[in-house]
Amino acid sequence: MFKILLINSCNKKTVGHAANDMCFPTLNLIHLATYIQQNLENEVEIKIIDAEIETPKNIKKKILSFDPSLVGISVLTPTYEEGLKIAKFIKDKTNAKIILGNDHASFFAEKILEKRDYVDFVIKNDVGEFGFLALVKKLIKRNTSFKDIPDLVFRDKGNIISNKLVKHPLPKIIPDLDYIKNFYETYRKNYNLQFGKFHKSKMHPMIINTIRGCSFFNNKCNYCGIYDLTMRQTSPRFFWNTVRKLNESYKINFFFEICDSFSSFPIFIEGLLKDRERINTRKEGIEFEFYIKSLELVSNRNLISYLNALNTTRVNIGLDSGSNTVLLKRLNKRTTVEQNTKAVEILAKNNIKIHASFVIGSYNETNEEAYKTMNYIDYIIEKFPKAFSAIELSCLIPLPGSWMWKKMMAEDKFKEKYENEDLFDIQTLKKEWADNFTKIDFLKLKKLVDKKQEEYKTKGISVGNNIG
Repeated sequence: MFKILLINSCNKKTVGHAANDMCFPTLNLIHLATYIQQNLENEVEIKIIDAEIETPKNIKKKILSFDPSLVGISVLTPTYEEGLKIAKFIKDKTNAKIILGNDHASFFAEKILEKRDYVDFVIKNDVGEFGFLALVKKLIKRNTSFKDIPDLVFRDKGNIISNKLVKHPLPKIIPDLDYIKNFYETYRKNYNLQFGKFHKSKMHPMIINTIRGCSFFNNKCNYCGIYDLTMRQTSPRFFWNTVRKLNESYKINFFFEICDSFSSFPIFIEGLLKDRERINTRKEGIEFEFYIKSLELVSNRNLISYLNALNTTRVNIGLDSGSNTVLLKRLNKRTTVEQNTKAVEILAKNNIKIHASFVIGSYNETNEEAYKTMNYIDYIIEKFPKAFSAIELSCLIPLPGSWMWKKMMAEDKFKEKYENEDLFDIQTLKKEWADNFTKIDFLKLKKLVDKKQEEYKTKGISVGNNIG
């Protein structure tokens, strides 16, 4: 039996957490496990570890007791350091091959293999299921010819080989939650502790992902470090099949569709409404959360009625700043403060809770502009006191892949410091950006951000840092 262990890496404690961290299962690994099992059935045994909810001691114990043949580790820029620690432990203690995936691994695939001899492979694609399956088939047969595996980066006779990148369709995978049945309760308890007060009954939360991408994919917001924002979708029928299966099999009644911008897919949404007779979400107590854009909410007059018809009870929305100069010129948001306020008003009138994110530290941002953002948050909380379930106020980080990162790397001193690196200290990056590319007093504003978050907590609003 070929044993596969899939691990979601975690943030360092000093990095911070989003407001909804540890409230939802790690969907990408459940998708991957389901896809591999469906294709290889009895040839593989698969387990999942979520390092966000496990202690380091338990992680090591589970790794050793399972004794895997292949370990896949999902890493983002803030979770990469912890992912490397796990990978090093595995290589030292087992004979497993190690493969990394997700955004950070995709951006630095070749550099990772150059610097980390304990990492064997990297999948360089937002849709990694196809390449991962092809690799597993080869390893089972002890076939070491990997040059035909799409999206794979590997070593061959001392050379680093990057295979052809392929634009894959979204695979239609209904996640098998049996892979997390032993620890799903942790997410459910965390979710209800954090957000239960915004629901009429206890929720069983789950992430789904039947569409991906953003209408800004060709001209991203300046802080966006997502590897691939190309717009792709499955189908409205598959969306409802997923909801029905997870509701009937696992009692899931709160679905967070994590598409980068759900509101960018109006035709898909209309398709959901045409097919929704198959599930009466309101009668069956099924609720939804989506990422949306203010601009699309105020410009598409039908969108709010669509969200209501789906029984949407919360949206995630990047309001970002209280300054039009920051929004339009420094962040490339294409949305004004006035449009953001209108969007909040529309959502508040329809009793749809808002998980809002704000950022400080855009290129050339001033102290005055940063204070405008914090004053704006105070204003909308006062004007719409019951509208917000969470507010994330964060100092910007120049994440790899973003415009900010490219701007930073265009400076000789930072290019020299970082061009041969794959591992970055998040707090250092944040401070270097603020000190060199903004006009804000970083330490003073950071203290004020921390103080503001404590104020939001006293108003019953969850807080966090949107760190990538």
